[in-house]
Amino acid sequence: HYVPLNQFNRGEIHICFYESLYRNPHEEIQRILDFAGAAKTGEAPQIQKGLIDAPSRVSGKEGTVVTGASPIDSWRTELPKNLVTVGNEIISTFALGDIYNDSGLPNADWPALTI
Repeated sequence: HYVPLNQFNRGEIHICFYESLYRNPHEEIQRILDFAGAAKTGEAPQIQKGLIDAPSRVSGKEGTVVTGASPIDSWRTELPKNLVTVGNEIISTFALGDIYNDSGLPNADWPALTI
């Protein structure tokens, strides 16, 4: 993440997060289409919720889609606390510590996200 966030100027790339696609697929797809300059057709393509929640062929038995756990923040309970702490320290070293808020969602106020 560090390289593209520092390599490109404002308006040159669109940053799309998995969390945004999962929580609000229609809105995020519309943002992607807007950035790409796609002709406005009135609304973004609609994705059925069942497709988002359906496990892929490579999903394991313990995958979040299969178990019903949150794919956005289930890792917080699956990883040892010290590993999460070390990971956060590494992320902060690259000035990316504020890219996500305390809820594990993209921080819309983070300056680089307005690229």
